[in-house]
Amino acid sequence: MELLDNIVNTYITKDIKGLIKEENIRAFNQLLYLLSQFQGSVAVASKLARETGLSEVTVARHLEIMAQTYVLHGISSFSGNMANELKKSRKYYLFDIGIRNALLKDFRPVNVREDKGCLYETSVLVHLITQLKPNMELRFWRTKKGEEVDFVVLKNRVPVPVEVKSKLTGIDDVPKGMVQFLRLYPQSPFGIIYNENIAAEITVEGKIVYFKQWDEAGHFEYMQSVF
Repeated sequence: MELLDNIVNTYITKDIKGLIKEENIRAFNQLLYLLSQFQGSVAVASKLARETGLSEVTVARHLEIMAQTYVLHGISSFSGNMANELKKSRKYYLFDIGIRNALLKDFRPVNVREDKGCLYETSVLVHLITQLKPNMELRFWRTKKGEEVDFVVLKNRVPVPVEVKSKLTGIDDVPKGMVQFLRLYPQSPFGIIYNENIAAEITVEGKIVYFKQWDEAGHFEYMQSVF
């Protein structure tokens, strides 16, 4: 905990601030805290600006610099140009869960955390990013009605929906966003639901949905025959 706290104080709060040359230290700290608290949520620069007192231009610049220095990872929305989809939104994740814990001052074990779903989602994100090839990219999907899929892995522009759930009640507990995505994007070869307790395969909208335990996101080998 002390080491992580020192990293936050030396690397993020000094080195990153040196890059952005931001005089409003309190506002920058508030931005970091908000990004930690709402990790993986759709972030809008205008809302972050209101919460921190910074301008939208300044917030956007801070986010870009943190992304370029591998503190933060931003994911753009996936859209097939349907009218009800979000097209310009982004989700942000602090790369390091330990750094996020230090910013939130919460080092409890994952099994007792109210935000364990976010912790699993971040872990899967990091696994997926390390496996992306030049013909692949990672996005998310959300409609204006709130239907969403945590990640969309694109390979040669073919989308695969990926959901992360801390726990499911059974194989019938398929997230509505996954079902809707497979319905709207029939070119998707399959879907993946990473979770805590189920390993199975079912058919949804004529496509296979693989239930995999979340730590299996560390490799895609089991998908090579179909993807």
